Amino acid sequence: MLDRFLQVKAFSVAELLVVMSLVGILSLIAVLNLKDLVSPTQSATDQVLSVYKLAKAKSIANLVAYQLIPNGNSQVVASYRKSCDSADAWVDDQRLTFDLPVGATFTTTTWSVCIDSRGFPNNEEFYITDTTGLTKKIEIFLGGGISAS
Repeated sequence: MLDRFLQVKAFSVAELLVVMSLVGILSLIAVLNLKDLVSPTQSATDQVLSVYKLAKAKSIANLVAYQLIPNGNSQVVASYRKSCDSADAWVDDQRLTFDLPVGATFTTTTWSVCIDSRGFPNNEEFYITDTTGLTKKIEIFLGGGISAS
């Protein structure tokens, strides 16, 4: 009986590690390729919403005003100063400045959002579009809310 138990074939730990490594590498390749299936407009909209919420939180936490303004058709620059109405110069915050994903652009660059130290922005709306024609509208409300549709 003991001889039969010793003759049972199984996978070694090394073989299991090799197979798990290959599965991990193939999964990583698949995820990176699936990332391109998300539209540039949706990715850009998600970025704008996230940066807006972060700028709002930083303005409240630091008691400063934050401004988000487009720099060309595909970049948003974030800067801060004492208040929206202050005569002080805006100080760029490179941590919140970002480029839109490739293929996404703003339809207009005349908008700007200033979030005061209480977290209240000016009322603004703007659009993001991509090369396929998909367009998203972003609305920022006086109470501090933001909506994308």
